[in-house]
Amino acid sequence: MPISDQPAGAGKAAADRRRHDVVLFGATGFVGRQTVAYFAAHPQVRGTGLRWALAGRSMARLEAVRDEIGAPAALPLIATLLTLNLAMGILNRASPQFSIFAVGFPITLLAGIAMLQVLMEYLGPFLEPRFAAGFTSTLEVLQGLRR
Repeated sequence: MPISDQPAGAGKAAADRRRHDVVLFGATGFVGRQTVAYFAAHPQVRGTGLRWALAGRSMARLEAVRDEIGAPAALPLIATLLTLNLAMGILNRASPQFSIFAVGFPITLLAGIAMLQVLMEYLGPFLEPRFAAGFTSTLEVLQGLRR
């Protein structure tokens, strides 16, 4: 009995268009957290190039799970700037007379600003509760000093 009405090669084409290979639904529950921790920590999963994502009902709880495994929201920015600095270092080694500060620093700044513009819509919701908690703590400290 056929599982799908699609022709034999259609499944591979659909798989190539997918953004993620695995989506962990229920990632905020007990078993979900265990699975996320396994995916994040084990080289058997990381070394395969598996593209995976988290899914759940609460964005705040998903962000907490993401933070627990150490995947910051600015990871694409960090990776981009690290790659750019590595390229500048290789270029400097290949051509010692090349001034890394004259060219590399402005390029790094421009790349960082461009990546921040791309990531801003994702960083806002991530940083807002952290800033609110920081301002609340600062206010409590200042009120404690006034007493």
